[in-house]
Amino acid sequence: MIMNYFQDMHMCFALKKFTTGWQQLEVGIAMGCSISPILFVAAFEVILIGARQVVGGIRLPAGQRLPLLRSYMDDIMCLLRTAPCTSRLLKRLGG
Repeated sequence: MIMNYFQDMHMCFALKKFTTGWQQLEVGIAMGCSISPILFVAAFEVILIGARQVVGGIRLPAGQRLPLLRSYMDDIMCLLRTAPCTSRLLKRLGG
């Protein structure tokens, strides 16, 4: 059902004196589409869950633990101390 929803999505730009031809959309989040952001967030959350399973966060001297990952939109920040932790995370995220 989802594949059929995105299969034939087209768009064009209309200006006062010119309108482009119709272009088929292939990859991305369509603005105004109600399902695209939901699918993106669901897929991104799967990536984050998989990354959290590989390495833990950093423990501060006071005992608090910093979270391993911070994310916003399609960016991820990782807090890792060692090269082996970084290597494990990159292998997990790289597939």
